[in-house]
Amino acid sequence: MKFEPTLGHDDAAAAVDAIRAELVARGRTAVVAVADSHGELMALRRLAGAPASSVAVASAKARTAAP
Repeated sequence: MKFEPTLGHDDAAAAVDAIRAELVARGRTAVVAVADSHGELMALRRLAGAPASSVAVASAKARTAAP
């Protein structure tokens, strides 16, 4: 059986927090989405000023980035 590392909730939250910090430092806004290796959404954060329509785009990008 092949072992595949998995992404936990804490890992996803840490990634979102790190990306948020960098966006804030650059004065930017975005929607950040993190998915696991199956494309299932693990974390999502919409920063102030990011368009609501970007939620669907970020979710789709995270899902399609899964192997």
